[in-house]
Amino acid sequence: TSDAVENAGPDDLHGIGTAGVIHQMVRAPDGTIRLMIQGIDRVRIGTFVQTEPYLKANVSVAHETVSTGVETQALRRALVDLFRRLVPLVEELPNELVGAVETLEDPRQVAYFVASTVPLPGPVRQELLETDVLDAKLQRLVELLQHELAVRELGQKITAETRERMTKAQREYFLREQLRAI
Repeated sequence: TSDAVENAGPDDLHGIGTAGVIHQMVRAPDGTIRLMIQGIDRVRIGTFVQTEPYLKANVSVAHETVSTGVETQALRRALVDLFRRLVPLVEELPNELVGAVETLEDPRQVAYFVASTVPLPGPVRQELLETDVLDAKLQRLVELLQHELAVRELGQKITAETRERMTKAQREYFLREQLRAI
């Protein structure tokens, strides 16, 4: 759904989603349920055949338009490179993800791996899922990672400069106090 909707109906769902397999379900002490789900394929929701006690619909695999050309490979390579540079800057991403993405040759797998691991807002994830052309999906991910990388690198630079200014100011203050004491 587009938002957390209690008792969602057919009109509350997106037309494109992901079929998946539930591998693990854990009920937390506060009553919430956590699921570990493996996405299998991108699907398009067809007609609803049931709405009570839960929604049930016919779905069909929603294949992307895939190219095997040079541009697709260049986009894949650019995305992997940006991901490699971004992971060390994102605290919640383990460095092992870089090795995992580098082993993926299929540009579609790279796109979904990156989109599922990088922190992105829900609407952006849905936009990527709904993008039918793989090259467009890869291009959008490249743009998103370039932006995130620029923001994080600038943030680090600002933090380092601020720390340097504060350290310098603290040194000067300490030296002034020493001179005053002398």
